[in-house]
Amino acid sequence: MPGNKELAPLIKPSQPKVGINILVVEDNAVVSQLMRMILETAGYVVLVVDDGDKALAAVTDWFPDLILCDLILPTMNGFEVMRLMQRSQRLAHIPFIIVSTESDRIREGMNLGVDDYLPKPFAPDDLLQAVSTRLRRNQVSHGRLVEEVILDAEMRRDLEAGKLKIYYQKIVTACGGETVAVEALLRWPQADGTFRPPADWIPLAERTGFIIALGAWVLERACNEVQEVRVKTGKAIRLSVNVSARQLSEPGFAVSVSEILKRSGLPADGLQIEVTETSAMQDPPLAMRMLREIADLGVKIAIDDFGTGYSSLIYLKELPINSLKIDRAFIRDLPHDPAAVAIVRNILDLASKLNLEVVAEGIELADQLHFLTENGCPFAQGFLLGRPEPASHLIG
Repeated sequence: MPGNKELAPLIKPSQPKVGINILVVEDNAVVSQLMRMILETAGYVVLVVDDGDKALAAVTDWFPDLILCDLILPTMNGFEVMRLMQRSQRLAHIPFIIVSTESDRIREGMNLGVDDYLPKPFAPDDLLQAVSTRLRRNQVSHGRLVEEVILDAEMRRDLEAGKLKIYYQKIVTACGGETVAVEALLRWPQADGTFRPPADWIPLAERTGFIIALGAWVLERACNEVQEVRVKTGKAIRLSVNVSARQLSEPGFAVSVSEILKRSGLPADGLQIEVTETSAMQDPPLAMRMLREIADLGVKIAIDDFGTGYSSLIYLKELPINSLKIDRAFIRDLPHDPAAVAIVRNILDLASKLNLEVVAEGIELADQLHFLTENGCPFAQGFLLGRPEPASHLIG
């Protein structure tokens, strides 16, 4: 590592980086002072301590934006310092870089949650690059976190205010086009008249657990609306509702489904629960138990997006399912892609042998529909056959 005199021409003075505080935890006085000089010359505010206990004491009064910590310290090693800080919600998100000559312990540190590793000896540019890169990544992460907090609050507020809507897409017989079912699709209208894409907010609802309340609202509202459609039209159309893995694993889910059916008046066989292949396979024994509880009510069960997950055919045979929905990824390339043709034909053959209904999703072209009817697919869904619409449009 270069000495103080050698460092001077290597570091370009920078404007002070207002508010960017860096804590250096290093027991070697020469190394710590070199790090201080490099960082301060680059415009950072630096505090240096020489052991883990002092570092833990320092962060209670002086909140750093980043910590550079030597691995080997007098009272505890750098990994232990990091673990203790991670116990505090206030400190857990501070970027933590381990500085060490022991490169063989990089994997150990990364497994423990270390954000980065700076090997000794290092050049000034190495130190500055490690610091700026980690700060930049943390700033992006923080920005995303803030955006998600705001989005979550807006989602809860709009659900409470009744602004979220349910649209329904028809599922029809492939040959005759008769409506036999509708799939409930949650929509979040925006001020400009558009809908916020589900991919922007459904995964967030999953992570926060809000999907439980959101899913319960969708199920109750959809059961009520579709039962009203059944009564007014005299047509026994079935309601199909998507259920996430988080909802499926919720204790008492089957009981809540039963209670909603009783309140709405929708018969159990008028409801179909859709679970994706991937969510069903996250915990097959749990999925099997929960789906059996739902099936015992008389509710139908479909595997959604079939062919895109990693289900075992053994589990597929054991699950109490009534229907497979072929994912739109396979339908999109019909009838011109030989691979898509082979996959769809095999799914249709498999379903026939297992006595399962099949719905092809995402049909947008007449050629696709023609291929499916020619190959014995009984039910179809997609923009070609009807776009999602409010329940009131199903009555007219």
